Amino acid sequence: MNRLNRLPVDVDIISQLSDLKEIDYKNMLILTALIDLLIEKGLITQQEMLDKTNKLESELDNSILPQEFL
Repeated sequence: MNRLNRLPVDVDIISQLSDLKEIDYKNMLILTALIDLLIEKGLITQQEMLDKTNKLESELDNSILPQEFL
């Protein structure tokens, strides 16, 4: 394929990646604000949030990877 013919496809992919990056940033910002509010209001502690995060990560690792890889 000619390099010039690929240019619109490449630009489209770069544009889509940029959109995903912006969406990811906004989601992270909202999630951080929500966690901060929950902690500020005393509904959860930072340690509870970290413990739950570690538990979920461990469960995800166990469900994706066979035990011999962990």
